[in-house]
Amino acid sequence: MEPDVGFRDATHSSSPHSAHCLRIRSRRAGRFGVFLFIALDLTALVASKQFGATEYKQLSPSATISHGKAWRAIVSLSQECLAANLPVPNVPMGALTQEFYDWDLKLFEPLLRYSLHLAPEQKIEFEAWQKVRGTELKKYEAVAPSLTRVISLLKL
Repeated sequence: MEPDVGFRDATHSSSPHSAHCLRIRSRRAGRFGVFLFIALDLTALVASKQFGATEYKQLSPSATISHGKAWRAIVSLSQECLAANLPVPNVPMGALTQEFYDWDLKLFEPLLRYSLHLAPEQKIEFEAWQKVRGTELKKYEAVAPSLTRVISLLKL
């Protein structure tokens, strides 16, 4: 049986004109696709920035705490307390460690020692947060101005 020669699509056409038209259409479709993907990428980027700047702060306010700023404030607080020969407040770290809300600064002692550049034989004494926040607050505020910043940053 002979193949049907009455039906031919553009890819099997023997006409040079139809092949040229197909190439032009595919180039235009490719350019349109590239333009479309770039437009979608830019839209997603702008939408993400807008969401982060407006809605995310409302949905999860504790997730917007800068870990770097909070840690620097904690290190400053620790330096001030050590300089005044006071125990370091055992600050609750739940705002930074959201999944482990009951963690406190004592669990981060190795990192704190590293940040303070302490020798291995130097000890860090910790004071219970409830005591610092209660009866000892005035004493700590007088010698450690960073305490108010830590309380503010960690929303304690």
